[in-house]
Amino acid sequence: MDKDSKILNQGPKIIISGASGFLGSALTNYFISNKFQVIALVRKLPVEKVEGVRYSILNLNKQVEESVFENAFCFIHCAYIRSDASADSVKNNFEGTGKLLQLCSAYSVKKRIFISSLSANGINNSAYALQKIQTEKLFTGPHDLILRPGLVLGNGGLVRSMIEQLKNHRFIPLLNGGKQKIQTVYINDLVEVINECIQKNTTGTLSVAEKQPVLFSDFIRSLNRKLKTSCIFIPTPYWIIAMGLSLLKSIGIRSAINKDNLMGLKNATPCDLNADLNRITTPIRSFDKSLTALIS
Repeated sequence: MDKDSKILNQGPKIIISGASGFLGSALTNYFISNKFQVIALVRKLPVEKVEGVRYSILNLNKQVEESVFENAFCFIHCAYIRSDASADSVKNNFEGTGKLLQLCSAYSVKKRIFISSLSANGINNSAYALQKIQTEKLFTGPHDLILRPGLVLGNGGLVRSMIEQLKNHRFIPLLNGGKQKIQTVYINDLVEVINECIQKNTTGTLSVAEKQPVLFSDFIRSLNRKLKTSCIFIPTPYWIIAMGLSLLKSIGIRSAINKDNLMGLKNATPCDLNADLNRITTPIRSFDKSLTALIS
């Protein structure tokens, strides 16, 4: 445990795994500003710590410090091991998550939320989707919630990689002409949904994204316009892009977008979210309004 951080808040205690990641850091900032006690489980201690947050090292392959679970009422699981970081990522994610849930049970942590993905639909066969599907099987408790967000729009994750590509390159390959249909959710909206689900003790499986799918070609061109970049998009078959990424990896160059990202986009399948969105009151912005909020 990071002993240097003083807990300033006296509200309910919440544990967030992957708290230094894209969504995890947004949740950490949100809940600490709303007077929760926040325990941040991270791979390594951040250089700049959020005031009032207690940090503890988490490695899904090893044992976590048990005492952090004492008196917590909610555990939000964002952490995962990337498929390109370990050949046994599915196994390690599953077993590591199982150990965390055992600690939740041992310390009577009532609410457990797993951040899965809209791609965990049994159709998308990317390693990321398969990891999420496997880990979902562990969240079967009466108060558990499996949350499946669409493509999260914010200053991080895959979208940040897209922005970097648009800013740094003139010619951009457009996977299969951008015919894939995607559904997005703005990160601030997603954080509000998670808070709503905690307050209402929403359980089961909940998918969250804009109701209307958008063609990826429309999405990326809208992002291009809002960034005021002048990229030229070149329709490119999957196999050519995949071969290029493999070549970069073979010579030790790490691309901002990996083959698993590519596979996930290739197999993107829109979902009917009417029933899910009727379960929440938080409004979900369209991709265009989300991008406006992100870029402004």
